[in-house]
Amino acid sequence: MNIHRALSDLAEIRAQLDRTETYRGFRSAMVGISVLVLGIGYWMESIWVGVGPAQQVDQYLIVWVSVAVISAIIAGIEMLIRSRVSGNPMVGRLHWSLASNIAPSFLVGFVVTLLIGFHAREMSVSSSGGGMIWALPGLWSMIYSLGLLNCRSNLPVQVVGVAVYFLFAGILLLGYNWMTRETAGWQMLVSFGVGQSFLALVLFWNLERSDGREETIS
Repeated sequence: MNIHRALSDLAEIRAQLDRTETYRGFRSAMVGISVLVLGIGYWMESIWVGVGPAQQVDQYLIVWVSVAVISAIIAGIEMLIRSRVSGNPMVGRLHWSLASNIAPSFLVGFVVTLLIGFHAREMSVSSSGGGMIWALPGLWSMIYSLGLLNCRSNLPVQVVGVAVYFLFAGILLLGYNWMTRETAGWQMLVSFGVGQSFLALVLFWNLERSDGREETIS
């Protein structure tokens, strides 16, 4: 009985450590690449969609869903590479902990995008405008904010500040777009471009800078 209880206690302690261990799989370079992908998305929207996302719903969604998917793939590849290189089972557990924390937010974002996208297409076909396509930039920013907050136990504490930025940026975009019914690429730059740059700075300052200093000392 005592052996089983001890094993159960060890498993619980290990799970707690996994939840509180700082995750070092995210790097500023990777986040910086996502900002570059975002810039390419902005350029593609300006060429392919122009100023009428409400009338070109499919093109608008293809551009920004592609940006999200490509950024997620880049993050996933880096996580896999780091897990293979390290050979440490704890790194794999941290990967799983982070992925399981952020996955619900991405699922919510996918469902919201799908529903609003289908509704916007119907409204566009009926010549009644683009439905609530104007709400997507703000909703995406707010949903991403919740994802970062869910991962805060495995990331530097300053990530909370980044999440707050995304939250307020989303709220402001929702308010602005509700009044103007405008949807433009600059809004993604204001929310995700600035927010991801802020996140890259936080990761570099709190993880990579300290790692480099430790290597120099050793």
